[in-house]
Amino acid sequence: MKKKAAAEVDNGSLKVWCEHCSIRIAPSEMKVASDGKVYHERCYGKSSAGSKVIAASRSATLGTKNER
Repeated sequence: MKKKAAAEVDNGSLKVWCEHCSIRIAPSEMKVASDGKVYHERCYGKSSAGSKVIAASRSATLGTKNER
């Protein structure tokens, strides 16, 4: 008897859900991956992960002065 080969999974066909809104992310949609979690591009800014990045970038730009 011959053994059957293990089934291979095509990674492109795996379904991905947004960590913020729990709606499926279509393969054609833009997505953001952060800390092992995947978000819609529009949901990333609303999530706690996105707000930490936005707050850090704002504080960095507010702390700098343009001198001539």
